[in-house]
Amino acid sequence: MTETRSTFATFARLTLAAAFPVALVIARSLYAREITATFLIWNLFLAWLPLLFAALAIWVERRSLLLAILPTAAWLAFLPNAPYLVTDLMHLAADSRVPVLFDTVMLFTFALYGLALGLVSLRWMQSAVARRWGRWLGWGFVLGTLGGRLRHLPGPLRALEQLGSGHAAGAVAARCAGAAGQPDPALAHGP
Repeated sequence: MTETRSTFATFARLTLAAAFPVALVIARSLYAREITATFLIWNLFLAWLPLLFAALAIWVERRSLLLAILPTAAWLAFLPNAPYLVTDLMHLAADSRVPVLFDTVMLFTFALYGLALGLVSLRWMQSAVARRWGRWLGWGFVLGTLGGRLRHLPGPLRALEQLGSGHAAGAVAARCAGAAGQPDPALAHGP
């Protein structure tokens, strides 16, 4: 299979896979009988941007290396949006009208999907650099990109830390025990 067909096949699979997290938001809204968690759809759209810019950069790079600078810069600017979906785990709280297991599956699905989009876009860019300048520079590009983007890592790490802390764990335990509370306003109306 050629690289172009492989890229298209990956793109098609990721597009089809996006239906599952979107369906979870729709199911949540139907269950809660109001439109909820729509911010996840917006964050999912933002997570797609690095992949779209990577595909554009690769397509343009084959025609003009100079013109590829613009979509590559856009890819680099939007790359933090993909793992940012991990930070949405902080919306797992005790005050929701939806079962905690459903919210857990929904939020983790979005988080994993965002990570997949970011990793695929990084792989595509690494392949483009390696094709033009060699394997070692391709992997150097990955390390440089990840090193430069580490300043955006505290957000997702903070969300995971809160999930493992007493704050989030207590909230989840309260939901599991059936504690009553007000709905999470972020899940009801967005961020």
